[in-house]
Amino acid sequence: MKLEVCESLLYSWLRHEKNCRIVQTNWKPSKSWPLTDSDVVEKLFCDIKSAYPNCLKKNKDVQMLCKQAEIDVLGVTLDNEYFAIDTAFHLPYLGYDNNAENITKKIFRAAICLYGYFGKKSGTIIFATPKIRPGEQSDLKSRVDDIRCFLAERGFEFDIMLAHDENFWSKILTPVISTAGAENDTAELFLRSVQMCKAFKLVKIEKSASIQIKISGESCGRANQSYSDKKREDIGKIAYCFSKNWEKHFYPTLNQGDAFKKASRALDCPKDTLKNIRDNFDPYIPESNRIGWKDNPLSGYLQSIKSRFDKMPKDEVISECKSILDQCE
Repeated sequence: MKLEVCESLLYSWLRHEKNCRIVQTNWKPSKSWPLTDSDVVEKLFCDIKSAYPNCLKKNKDVQMLCKQAEIDVLGVTLDNEYFAIDTAFHLPYLGYDNNAENITKKIFRAAICLYGYFGKKSGTIIFATPKIRPGEQSDLKSRVDDIRCFLAERGFEFDIMLAHDENFWSKILTPVISTAGAENDTAELFLRSVQMCKAFKLVKIEKSASIQIKISGESCGRANQSYSDKKREDIGKIAYCFSKNWEKHFYPTLNQGDAFKKASRALDCPKDTLKNIRDNFDPYIPESNRIGWKDNPLSGYLQSIKSRFDKMPKDEVISECKSILDQCE
């Protein structure tokens, strides 16, 4: 049976963080199971089809939906609290053809299954994904809020959550990695992978629950990492120059990849952080010749950097940024 990395991660999260006594991945109902209050379930299905016609357009009736239903990770606590989690791991961001409609379908399907097969009108329904494109986050959060209200109006009290980006990192990924030393169940593939990385000193877990990940001796990410306003601005200024393809003015003998590594070491930030901020600038800087994150608006501090640097002579911008790198080294 195929098991995705996020499913394994959330399997461990339900067991060790939520204390679920029973956890199953890739849960599916049996065709022999009758639906609880089938009239209520049918009415809910019709209401969903009416309010959100696109999310269930391939399901002609509730029986068809239930036959095709699957919950990525299902957990039950000792207090009979149910968790239904669907997840997706796409790079660099969640990338369904229509993210909103796919998330909507998964949440409603989980709600119908929890009530139809377990008689539960309450519980926790989560859609979890590591990254959502910044420009979509607000709309998707609003959609989840709408779904919560829609179900509440019909007597369902599900706690519906969208776990992504910082919440995914700090609430799910970090706590699970922190349990890696104490668990040795070979069924928990994500945790066993972390333990293998620890054996080669690629992952360091401190007692404070701070996690440091290293690859080939280079720091590439830390939990609980935060930057001062000045440091964040310094990283943004260097990223602006990389978007302009001016890195040769800082490191004339290095190729672009090595220049990224050296600049990120000087700034004491992950290389991917510097690259991602460069990618944010790219759609707004014609000289970049890269598409970058074309659907993402620039955040306030990056827009301020761009507005200021766009008005300055090139040699002054390079001089200011070179000074930043020199002071950091």
